Amino acid sequence: MPECCINCVIFCLPLILYPYLNPFYLYQIPIISTAAIKQQKAAKYIHLCAAFLMMANAWGVFNSSAHPNLIFVVLQIAVSLMTIAYVMGGKKLFPKIILTHHIFRIGEILLLAYAAYQFYIELHLHLMSLLQAFSAAGLFYLLFNEQKAFKKQLITITENNILLPKVENAKSLLWKEIDNLRIRNDYISINTISNRFIQYETATTYNESDLDKMNAWCFQQISAVHHATDSKK
Repeated sequence: MPECCINCVIFCLPLILYPYLNPFYLYQIPIISTAAIKQQKAAKYIHLCAAFLMMANAWGVFNSSAHPNLIFVVLQIAVSLMTIAYVMGGKKLFPKIILTHHIFRIGEILLLAYAAYQFYIELHLHLMSLLQAFSAAGLFYLLFNEQKAFKKQLITITENNILLPKVENAKSLLWKEIDNLRIRNDYISINTISNRFIQYETATTYNESDLDKMNAWCFQQISAVHHATDSKK
């Protein structure tokens, strides 16, 4: 396999791990995000497309030469079958969905990059090589763009602001922008001073004392910020 594929893995790993490093926070509220669920489903269809493309690559190389590269053929078929099993089996076969998704996506990128090399150098099929290169580049882009959908969706409450889920394309809110915030066992609701209403379905259950503690702290934070703002006027 070309050295560029190994370099690709070395380059990808730090970028994949970086988003999982969370800033200092006081509370994190797990939520259910419909946008994340839709993106996860779309990612599965893209896995299938990559698998079928690898199958086609193996068939094309096997039939285009009297002495085909059997290592290439076996790799393409093996990874494509494993990818199909991952999509069909889901959580039953691969309980660690996030890690497994990244592993399969990196595998697809490497195999398609290898296919681009094979078609260009060995078989001199430049158009096919270009197709593989574009496919690998597209999956490389998705490798990072999909991360926010496969992460645990959280609303992070810090002393300075509230960080909303990135998968919803939502920005963070400063405490001075918030008029009211209420955390319950079914929803978390936020009202802003600009009359914007934000609500997310929660994905966990808290006892009443924890809910009272969190809501009291948030109310105190909002009151303190608005009192300080009013004092400056």
